[in-house]
Amino acid sequence: MAVFDVNNRSTWNWVNGGQVTCVLPWDQDEYHLDPADRASFYECSNGVAHRTPCAPGTVFNPEIGVCVLPKDISEAQIYNWAVTNGRVAPDQR
Repeated sequence: MAVFDVNNRSTWNWVNGGQVTCVLPWDQDEYHLDPADRASFYECSNGVAHRTPCAPGTVFNPEIGVCVLPKDISEAQIYNWAVTNGRVAPDQR
């Protein structure tokens, strides 16, 4: 594994190898980080994860479940959210 860099998602220790698994009932919204790209996310529909790009110039904010301007959330904040929510193994820093 490469040396940990909070700004490089390929160095994060993703739970389940970064595979996206939909767990909520089909009628509930469920969004997941894209392990490779902060400008997209996965949205679950009927138990299937679909990769969805953000609008140009925006990034996915998992705290609120929408795409925002990069100035509104840092990759370090996203990493902390991912650790807290069990998407990434405990802090590697």
